[in-house]
Amino acid sequence: MTNRTVRVETSDRLLRRALVAQLRQEPAFVLLESSDTRNGSDIVVSTTSDCPSDRCKELAAKGTQVVVLAAIPRSEERARYQLAGARAYIPMTADGPLLLKEIREAVS
Repeated sequence: MTNRTVRVETSDRLLRRALVAQLRQEPAFVLLESSDTRNGSDIVVSTTSDCPSDRCKELAAKGTQVVVLAAIPRSEERARYQLAGARAYIPMTADGPLLLKEIREAVS
């Protein structure tokens, strides 16, 4: 896998810190600061509360792979995000290595 830019979009500072710590372990991911949106990114990792399906659709239309993390997964919500172009809708887990594996597989 070649290096790909990743942006974590969440307003929750603790969650952002935890996600960034996990994503930094993937050598093929180059993390961008969330405020740096000039050139977009290859991948956006966000949550259902920080990335509504309309935003997901907008990002996907630009070619961004969107990974949506769901604190409480719901089948109708999953379907909405899939229709919006999300690359993955992943239940949020406290198991960081498992979450990283699922993100990596979703964008491979």
